[in-house]
Amino acid sequence: MSRLLILSNRVAIPGQATAGGLAVALDEALGKGGGMWCGWSGDIREYPRTRSHQNGQDEYLVTDLTREDHEDYYVGFSNSTLWPLFHYRTDLLRYNQDQYDGYLRVNWQFAELVALHAKPNDIVWVHDYHMIPMALALQERGVKSRTGFFLHIPFPALETLSVLPVATEIIRALCAYDLLGFQTESDLRAFVRCASELLGASTFGPIRNCMVDLRLKDRRCRAGCF
Repeated sequence: MSRLLILSNRVAIPGQATAGGLAVALDEALGKGGGMWCGWSGDIREYPRTRSHQNGQDEYLVTDLTREDHEDYYVGFSNSTLWPLFHYRTDLLRYNQDQYDGYLRVNWQFAELVALHAKPNDIVWVHDYHMIPMALALQERGVKSRTGFFLHIPFPALETLSVLPVATEIIRALCAYDLLGFQTESDLRAFVRCASELLGASTFGPIRNCMVDLRLKDRRCRAGCF
């Protein structure tokens, strides 16, 4: 029997204050079939702890961040680079290679937690720009589960994304998922063009019913707007 394993920056632990609309929606999805939800605890500690909360058949696994990880992963690359870039606010964009390295480092740390629990028939559902590299991180750790990703903010046009020095790496990380979800058809078309121009991806025909299949030299993935 497959389980749902959710990854997002914040986790809505039952009995505690929820962290926004995303948390409420995901908690309802998790409760339908059971599984695990993993993410940041919201705490910053010199010596991070990982804690598990059980609620019936659901497990909520949260880990702390060090101040350096929080500054690089969350304040830095997630919210000072990706967020303004994806919203076409290049005037607010700040890029720092050390922060990008920290963004990767924290994603790999989360992946280590999930790898301890994931089984081949599980479905790993990753949410938002904080965790774009998660599929690659899980694959490096030998996780065979199917992976899906949903972006809860706009996706920029190629001309805007190309401002980012690691634009190709971001597109490569997204194409590592089995299924990608975007908010609008405009976002979907922008992603398909970026994958084509930056990675040489080809499509199995035009976008139909807001869905398209992409073929890269070593894998295939499907993308849609939902």
